[in-house]
Amino acid sequence: MPITYRLHEVDDLTGIQKLWMETAGWGKISDAMWQHYFVDAPYGEPTVVVATDDAGEIFGEFVFIPAMVFIRGRTVRAFRPGAPIVSRTAPKGKFSLNPLDHPAARMYLFGLDALRARGDALLYMMPDPHWVPFLRLVPGLQTGKFPLFSMPLPLERPMILGDGYVTGPLERWDERVDALWNKFSRLHSCQIVRDARSLSWRIDTGQYTITAVERAGELVGLVASRHKGDRQWLVCELLVADDGDSLGAALTAACGVAHARALADTSDRPIHKISVLATTVMEPVVRGLGFVRDRYDFPFFVHLLDKSIDPADIAPASWFLSPND
Repeated sequence: MPITYRLHEVDDLTGIQKLWMETAGWGKISDAMWQHYFVDAPYGEPTVVVATDDAGEIFGEFVFIPAMVFIRGRTVRAFRPGAPIVSRTAPKGKFSLNPLDHPAARMYLFGLDALRARGDALLYMMPDPHWVPFLRLVPGLQTGKFPLFSMPLPLERPMILGDGYVTGPLERWDERVDALWNKFSRLHSCQIVRDARSLSWRIDTGQYTITAVERAGELVGLVASRHKGDRQWLVCELLVADDGDSLGAALTAACGVAHARALADTSDRPIHKISVLATTVMEPVVRGLGFVRDRYDFPFFVHLLDKSIDPADIAPASWFLSPND
């Protein structure tokens, strides 16, 4: 039987588990992980492409996670490719020297065709930088990058919220979050939907400090941050009512959380900076608060499938992104 690329079936779970444990080193797919991604996911279960060898054994896997993307007032279904897995025992002799004949590329292109045939709109990804040279070979991808800004911790002095702003924990994922999303969606012409349903699925996991910002009783900001990376406190998700005072208040709140965590960190490598991905819209406020350009850029790729969408409408420069995207 020749090497085959296909969508996964229920009976493939054992082979996928083996691939995860032996090749990726990620361990067993836990019941909680299966529940989160395949049962509780707000927009349906992932699309999974597998590669099988002559004996029908799975030697490769590529997962595409569904999301909704808001494009100039229109909401479409999209997918975010995860990291591909290819076994070290893959039958390399079956492939040419063409990089696009590599199993990871073949699985990606198979998934691309399957999603296009199903009527899905686009793929988007913020890949590991090591994948960037390879992805640039894939025809049809739009590419861009988003800068990381940072500020040293602990702060020299606590940052003060603007008049009338108060912060506290988010009490409920309810219509107030949806109303905030409706305002936030107007600030960038293209972005992942971040309503209460989808955002809670993304970040209400116990890993993040979620801070709500209110003014006159109205929810005007929501920021999720955590210790991530090398001695870094990272702003991972953000919703604000405007790109001025509310954005400044939300980032100030995140800085307060990060400052407290840095002071409390007694490890050998304590937290020493807070970082935020800044879009062009955000950059004036980010710089105004004292953040400076870090040495890292987040690479970003978009692959359009739906020909009814103008490619200019999904150009990378028009997007809002968070590190969680």
